[in-house]
Formats: sequence, structure tokens, C-alpha cells
Amino acid sequence: MFQFLLKRTLSQARHALRFESLQLTKTASLSSHIKREPSSTSIGITKVMVVLVPGMYFGGRLGRNLAEFLDEWSIFNAEDDDEDD
Repeated sequence: MFQFLLKRTLSQARHALRFESLQLTKTASLSSHIKREPSSTSIGITKVMVVLVPGMYFGGRLGRNLAEFLDEWSIFNAEDDDEDD
């Protein structure tokens, strides 16, 4: 029983070590050569603005329309705090 557990544990440990060594291959090859730096994709300020500006505009319009709807149907009315005078 003990030998079976020992063999199984050693087998799992070998498998884990092989798996960990494969994880290191993102920056280095198995022959210890360092790989080139991975290329990065730049999205650019233009693409960010193309998404950001319409999103902010339509979000603001939606918020304003929902506030008008709530006020029109008297679901939520903002009350003035003039009682402090």
C-alpha cells in the first residue's frame, strides 16, 4: 500500500515539474535561449475617442430622458429644501 502511494505521489510530482517547465517557455525556449519580446497592439487615441465620445453622449441622453420620465410620472420628484429659511 505504501509503495503504491509513493509511486503515485512521485508520478504526480514529475508531471507537475514537467508542466511547470513548460510554463517557463513563454520567455525562454527549452534550450535556454531567450525569446524576442512579444509584439503589442496599440489601439490608439482615435479608436478610444471613437468609442468614448458616443458612449458618454448617449449615456447622458439616456440619463436625462429617464429623469424626465420619472418626473413626469411622479415616480421620483426632487424636492427643494427651502424649508430651512
